[in-house]
Amino acid sequence: MHNQIFTNSNAETHTQVESALGKKLFFHDIAVHCRTNHLDILVLLEEMLGAFPEPEQTRGEVQYNVFCYEHASQFPMQLPSTRERTDAIQLLTGTLLKYYRSTEPALEFHSYSALEAVNRSALTIIHRHAPLMTTQLEMPAGYQASFLRRYVLLFALGHIMARFGFEPFHAAAITAPWDDQMTSRVRRGNAIRMLELDRV
Repeated sequence: MHNQIFTNSNAETHTQVESALGKKLFFHDIAVHCRTNHLDILVLLEEMLGAFPEPEQTRGEVQYNVFCYEHASQFPMQLPSTRERTDAIQLLTGTLLKYYRSTEPALEFHSYSALEAVNRSALTIIHRHAPLMTTQLEMPAGYQASFLRRYVLLFALGHIMARFGFEPFHAAAITAPWDDQMTSRVRRGNAIRMLELDRV
């Protein structure tokens, strides 16, 4: 895919649910029912989740909607007037991501500020008590594809998968069975080099 996920900014965007594209994908043994009004978003979701084959048995199901609009002012769901900000982080790209929680109904929000040449505004709405999420995007022409994949779609999917026992964390925290062997080799190599230096 190109760095910009969508290049024809004049293409028609359907905002009605009836015109949405849908596909059932999988995350391990969890069925992810994806729905979007933009073909390139569906392609991106397929690229992300297509590595997981359909399991013989599913352990659960989630609904993930991703809808695109020309402007953030057209988002059908906006941040509620009464809300609590729970956190705010600056992503590696420099984008500000703010987390909010509402009282009624029980919703959580991921609100992304626009950053020129990296991303446009985005808002993800997460239902606390239901396996349902909706991400609203300004037209994806304004997003780097890597940003959209890593910081919006994967963040949302990681959040909702927590209800099934999955815990998202940074890949730097992952160790593989061969890591201990590699560490031992490095230590041995360093010890040998130190001995050689002592002889000199």
